[in-house]
Amino acid sequence: MNVVFLSPHFPPNWYRFVIGLRDVGANTLGIADASWESLRPELRDSLDDYYRVDDLANYDQVVRAMGWFISRHGRIERLDSLNEHWLELEADLRTDFNIPGITRAQIGPIKRKSLMKRKFIGAGLEPARGRVCKTPRALASFVREVGYPIVAKPDVGVGAARTYKLESDEQLERYVLEKLPVDYIAEEYVPGEIMTYDGLVDRDGAIVFDSTLVYSTGVMESVNEQRDLYYWIPREIPDDVQAVGRAMARAFDLRERPFHFELFRTPDGRLVPLEVNMRPPGGLTVDMFNFANDFDFYREWANVVVRGRFDAVITRPFAALYVSRRDGRDYALTHDEVLHEFAPLIVADTRMDRVFAAAIHSQTSHHTRLDWRRYDLVRTPIEPFSLPPDVSERCLALVRRLGLRYGAIDLVLTPDDRFVFLEINPNGQYLWIEQATGLPISEALADLLPAEDRACQPTLPELSDAD
Repeated sequence: MNVVFLSPHFPPNWYRFVIGLRDVGANTLGIADASWESLRPELRDSLDDYYRVDDLANYDQVVRAMGWFISRHGRIERLDSLNEHWLELEADLRTDFNIPGITRAQIGPIKRKSLMKRKFIGAGLEPARGRVCKTPRALASFVREVGYPIVAKPDVGVGAARTYKLESDEQLERYVLEKLPVDYIAEEYVPGEIMTYDGLVDRDGAIVFDSTLVYSTGVMESVNEQRDLYYWIPREIPDDVQAVGRAMARAFDLRERPFHFELFRTPDGRLVPLEVNMRPPGGLTVDMFNFANDFDFYREWANVVVRGRFDAVITRPFAALYVSRRDGRDYALTHDEVLHEFAPLIVADTRMDRVFAAAIHSQTSHHTRLDWRRYDLVRTPIEPFSLPPDVSERCLALVRRLGLRYGAIDLVLTPDDRFVFLEINPNGQYLWIEQATGLPISEALADLLPAEDRACQPTLPELSDAD
């Protein structure tokens, strides 16, 4: 079976899916915008062929890559990236090359939250009330209907980036000025615990693996309020979570796919469907699946795709917990103390490269619309911002490729939701951003220094009045 995997190098642990494909006998073909030499050795060893494009978002270039593969290997039988960012690209390619899977005609309810709600309602579920409000008047009408607080987020979007929690008319007015010129959906705010229903379906739509995550806080609050975040995989899935999750899977008629469904459990115990993602959960969660269930999710996904079967026996022998810590905060235990005290329980410990992003809302002031350096700080809000994962990784890759430990990168977010690179400064000024947003950039830079250098405190001369 010829299988094309888009962007096999990102997310960083996704190369294991390609290893899984190779191990079960697929002919593995990769397309990405990274050079062959930059791919990790394990990925290079697992690819039977590779085509580099200048820009994976350039459809013509990707079509040429597909044509090149077909001329060399024959018909392409499967294609995937397992990456939310490339879902529409996948659907277009499957449609144009007659490949099984989610096609252009099916992508709408998967990408648009407003259409998701219709699917939920059709499955007998009760999502939060929501509406795409194209005008301030429509938004004000929705607020009168449901009351504050409300949540506003792009109707098409990934994660909590550019998501607003609005609790007053003043915040509403600011949102109208700051929001991107794209469709936003407004939803009633649902208090409660965020949970997920995650898993894998086979060719017939049967769920062959399922799991759940329980979060300490909402992702929106973690991003917008810089809260600490932890989440865990319990050994048992609550019956109602499994029932609602399975209803969501049936509503979207999933085949041969991992999934990541988000739910809220309200204080009165109800489950409210939030959204569906036709991919595995991000970060290190797939590895947590493996630790908790003592199997190889990467390989079993490949097994379902290539052989049409799932061989693992799931007994849920362990729970698994992910805990993150932020720089610049005083915790009860230091990092070294945590590693020492909980050593028998820790299966992975890694430091994430840091990306500190801030949004300068230059379009809210006439003075700064063409150049934000025509400072109008009163009318130009500056706040923390969560970049999409693929944009963050590209920024980090650029810093690494230039041999830097730190870089200040200027990007422009266009009205059609594209990030355009302007420049990178190896010694960019950041303190004013830190002071405006509270982002702990200085702490992160200090952590890059060797311990002995950090221990050296410079002695500054005392200045007299005469000086």
